[in-house]
Amino acid sequence: MKTLVNTIIAVVASAMLVNTMTKRQLQTVHELETNTLVAQVTDLEKALQEEKNARKDLQPEVITETIIRTNEVMVPVATGTDPNYVIERLVALKPGGSGFDYDRTRRRIVHQFETLYDLGTNAIPVIHGVLAMNADVSYDRPPRPQPASTQSTSQQRPERKPDPNREASERIRNAWVRLPSRDFSNPPSLRLGLMETAAQIGGPEAEAAIAEVLGTSGRGIEVAYAVRLLEDMNPGAYRELAIEVATDLLSNPVAGDDIMRSDQYNRNYLFAVLQKYGDQSYIASAQQQIITEDGKIDHLALNWMSSTLKEAAVPALYQAFMDPRVTNRVDRGKIYGHVSQQVGKHPQADMMFKEIINNMEDTRTLYYAISALDGGGDVKRPEDPTVIRNRMNLMESALANMENEKLKSIINSTYENLTSLSKGEKIPQSGRRR
Repeated sequence: MKTLVNTIIAVVASAMLVNTMTKRQLQTVHELETNTLVAQVTDLEKALQEEKNARKDLQPEVITETIIRTNEVMVPVATGTDPNYVIERLVALKPGGSGFDYDRTRRRIVHQFETLYDLGTNAIPVIHGVLAMNADVSYDRPPRPQPASTQSTSQQRPERKPDPNREASERIRNAWVRLPSRDFSNPPSLRLGLMETAAQIGGPEAEAAIAEVLGTSGRGIEVAYAVRLLEDMNPGAYRELAIEVATDLLSNPVAGDDIMRSDQYNRNYLFAVLQKYGDQSYIASAQQQIITEDGKIDHLALNWMSSTLKEAAVPALYQAFMDPRVTNRVDRGKIYGHVSQQVGKHPQADMMFKEIINNMEDTRTLYYAISALDGGGDVKRPEDPTVIRNRMNLMESALANMENEKLKSIINSTYENLTSLSKGEKIPQSGRRR
């Protein structure tokens, strides 16, 4: 190591001497000594590698990177990091605390993961060992502290009363079904970051580490993320394992504290795994979950079953729609939204439409049901002549006993559009005429 330092000093001294020369002298030296300097750099790199090899058995190995700048080249003097040390830094960088600078710490977290990636396959055994421990650190942004209220008790806004419709709308918004994205700029947790780093490094050992997480984790976000990574590394190889794990966790969820915000969407991610592979083995259980004990709709189970079965889901959706326990208009409207595309195709979808027409109380769903027949709202415009004719018949039946003038106008407008569609004519853009 002493010889290595002396060589570096000699190179730097040489560079300083060059700086004192005239331009003509500098050009001459450059021509004469370029090959010599390149050879010195090569010798430095060789000496560095020998030094690193000699230190491999020393723990912990933490050698910081140093750059010597000369007029000719940038000479790396020493580089290398023990992956165990990097993991320690990632654990220590857990967000939180007074005066915490989240953005700066986030950049440091990304730097540590990139350091692991640069270590390549040498980092995989350590990553595998940490993942096997089933411990995690969340890198979510800490919640902002709430400012103390300056209002007196008498001035403070009264607590909002429970609103069943708002609560149902919230359940609908949170009922998405999709796998997590792989392209996060900042890892949301230690374990997800390690899995992503292992996948980027690649190789059979990295694949085995991620597959082990898939088979042992009780968290939906980890299962779904492992599926995302493994499908990129070895498409289809873990399909059966993924389905088995997802259905088991949906039936027997593992109790535990939420480590990060994504943990509250465990079921969403597990349903997304089943959707990814088109598996229907959980259909019977999902159907039983659609209506909860208090008469609310489990829109997550509803969305997954509807997207998986498509037209075959109509009987179960009709049963839920007609269940006397389901009274919330937002819940009922959403159920109908899943079958609106089947009106004119499926007899039970037609029966749901007639039920809505006969129930004048839920005007919002009523207007939507009528407008959707010709492709209004977010429903695909009908093209099958038989479906168009069946929907026109429904409009004729609705007009026969209709007394509400506004609804008559909407029905007549929809009927005219359906007539135009039956003739192959264009109609106004969906949603612009009402």
